[in-house]
Amino acid sequence: MPEAQQTIAYLLDCLSLTEPELMLETTIQLMKEKVIKKRTDPATIEKMKSNAMWFMLENNENKDRILEYEFALFSDASIKYYVNILENAMSYTRTYLLKHIDIVETIAYLCFF
Repeated sequence: MPEAQQTIAYLLDCLSLTEPELMLETTIQLMKEKVIKKRTDPATIEKMKSNAMWFMLENNENKDRILEYEFALFSDASIKYYVNILENAMSYTRTYLLKHIDIVETIAYLCFF
């Protein structure tokens, strides 16, 4: 499995170098479809309040938008895999990132909870 992930990472890096904006757009769309979803159980927010990151989230101006979402995946390995893809896409697309900052910020916060 690690070899397959490494191979995919190399392919994504190649796409990131040739078509960085397309790579980022595709990755963001993948994240919206496969990795996060609208929160279905508001009670899960109560569990988040015991996390040390809650203070940072509570003071974030985008708190309500971030709390609308939760991970659609429950395996840490799966989440790490997709976040790694996002990291690869972002490494070559810094100039295009501002257009997608909301979704990236949401995923970043969700990783802490």
